[in-house]
Amino acid sequence: MSDMAPSAVGMRRVTRLALVAVLTSACSGGGIPGPSASAEGVAPTRFTPGQIAAIDGSNLLARGERDTTPDVTSDEVSSVARADAAFALDVFRELAGGTDQNLVIGPHSIWTALAMVWAGARGTTATEMANVLHFDRAQDEVTPLLNALDLALLSRNESGAVDLRLANQVFAEPGLPLVDDYLTTLTHDFGAPLAELSFGDTERARGVINDWAAERTNGRIKELFPPGTLTPDTVMVLCNAISMDAAWTYLFDPTLTSFKPFNLADGTTVDVPMMHFELYLPLVVQDDLQAVELPYGKGDLSMVVIVPEDLDAFVSEIDPDGLQRIFDAIREQGIHLSLPKFSFSSKVPLDETLQRLGIRSAYGADADFSGMTGGPGLFLSTVQHEAFIEVDEDGTEAHAATGAAMAASHGPTITVDKPFLFVIRDRPTGAILFVGRVTDPSAE
Repeated sequence: MSDMAPSAVGMRRVTRLALVAVLTSACSGGGIPGPSASAEGVAPTRFTPGQIAAIDGSNLLARGERDTTPDVTSDEVSSVARADAAFALDVFRELAGGTDQNLVIGPHSIWTALAMVWAGARGTTATEMANVLHFDRAQDEVTPLLNALDLALLSRNESGAVDLRLANQVFAEPGLPLVDDYLTTLTHDFGAPLAELSFGDTERARGVINDWAAERTNGRIKELFPPGTLTPDTVMVLCNAISMDAAWTYLFDPTLTSFKPFNLADGTTVDVPMMHFELYLPLVVQDDLQAVELPYGKGDLSMVVIVPEDLDAFVSEIDPDGLQRIFDAIREQGIHLSLPKFSFSSKVPLDETLQRLGIRSAYGADADFSGMTGGPGLFLSTVQHEAFIEVDEDGTEAHAATGAAMAASHGPTITVDKPFLFVIRDRPTGAILFVGRVTDPSAE
């Protein structure tokens, strides 16, 4: 980085993202053995105190403790992060091809939630899911790596600069006979508490889960499950949430923000508030694209903004190796940067996308989730996902203090005035936390 020291700022919402991916497993016509009434009229359960807690939306208990010191190497963590990146581009490519609107997803969240489901899959179902998730090892070898990756991401937190939160949660029907080994994996490698929740009252269950999502996303995602997405046949929901609130390392001066035209894909323009920065940033300028990297805090996390000549063609062809080549070509140099402010959310049911990618048997009568219950009867009924992003120049006082020192930059001009891609990545591991496309910064 340059000799310009990171600004000392309080926690500011320069970039604020939140999302949740949820999977529901539903009973396939009574295949799962249900609880039988005891002499006292109480349904017996295989859960013991501490394994599962009655839930009223709070006071959730975990089974055991999460392994906070997994015995893995940094190379192994990097290898599983490459799987994360490959899955991220697969899902984004599928979703981006079906719309020309703004789009943001949190692929790490989707990947993690699906991994919790995959940990209980067997046979063809497990093989299909592993292929889509880019896992090339046995389940008991992969889940410790996933744990290590999340712990590495959580280590990026910095007081007053980066607030990154990851959360997993499992909700299960009372008496669902979950296998002890699966319960141990959920807690040991995913840090996922298990809570008892009856889905007979679907509106109450929907409210409890939606409240969980809202609480962990600063209220940004209030109705992850719309009416009708849960049914009385639902017996388990697995949730993941990731929320990031981070300040730029080098701040934008809000007094320089002004309305400028942004060129839409149809040839028209729209005036949007355009932020400006002049000094030094990591960037690359090539014949067919420009890219600039905007670090957060001390720089482990960053947003890379990529402006290709043809965004649709770029998205349809990009793969992890191609994206890494762009990252590797980035070098710090002087810059004149103009970047629009933007804020929007995306809500995307993922079932069709996942089936196109190859997760098929999980959704039908042939699903094999015997690793969860020890027998047949569970199948995947729906995967719901929602994401939110807001980017602005926040941090007015600190930014104004550095404004005078930013006056003498000599380098390329990057004006982000047409549709672009953004990737929020973890630089040490290569994991992709968020990826999105902005076609119209004025659309919320």
